[in-house]
Amino acid sequence: NEAQKLLVDAKYEEAATAFDALGNYKDSDEKADESRNLLVQEKLNEADKLLEGKKYVEALDAYVTVSKEVPQVNVDDLLAETNYRWAIDKKKKKSYYDAAKLFESIMSYKDSASFYCSSCQNLGDEYLSLGDYDTALKLYGLAKADALVYQNAYEWFEKRVALAEKACDSIEGLTSNLIVVLRSDG
Repeated sequence: NEAQKLLVDAKYEEAATAFDALGNYKDSDEKADESRNLLVQEKLNEADKLLEGKKYVEALDAYVTVSKEVPQVNVDDLLAETNYRWAIDKKKKKSYYDAAKLFESIMSYKDSASFYCSSCQNLGDEYLSLGDYDTALKLYGLAKADALVYQNAYEWFEKRVALAEKACDSIEGLTSNLIVVLRSDG
C-alpha cells in the first residue's frame, strides 16, 4: 500500500499522515506511531550532525524544534551538551567571556562549574594584563581560585600602594614648589 511505501522510502511525515488516514485498519495506528518516531529520530540525528559540525546555534535550534513538535521528547541533556561543547570550543579559542557565560548557563552539567571558574580566571588574567585590576579582582573572585586570587590581589594592592606613593610624592613636590613660589613672592 502507499503508506507502507512512504515508510520504506523514509518519508516519515507523509507516511504518518497516510497511516492516520487509514483509520483503524489493521496496524495503521502502530505504523503511524512508528513513522512519527522515525521522523523524530531523523530530526535528532540531523541535529546531532550539526553539533558534530560545530554548528552550535543551528543544533540548538534543531533540538528545540523537536521539543516543540514532540513535547514528550526531553532534549534538556542534548541542549546542555550542545552548550557545553560550544563553551569548550569558545574557551579553546580564548573567547573567555563567551565561554564563561555558556558554562554559567549549565553549571550543574558535567564539569561546567570548574570550566566556568577557569574561564573567569583566564578572563581575569586578560584584565590584569590590561591594568584593570578591579575587574580582574572581581573575576578572580568569581573564579574562586583562592591561591591565585590572593597572589593577584596582593600584586594589585602593591601596585595601588605604589601609585599612591607616586601621587604623594607628586603632591609633596607640588607643595614644595608652591612654598618656594610663595616665599619668593613674599
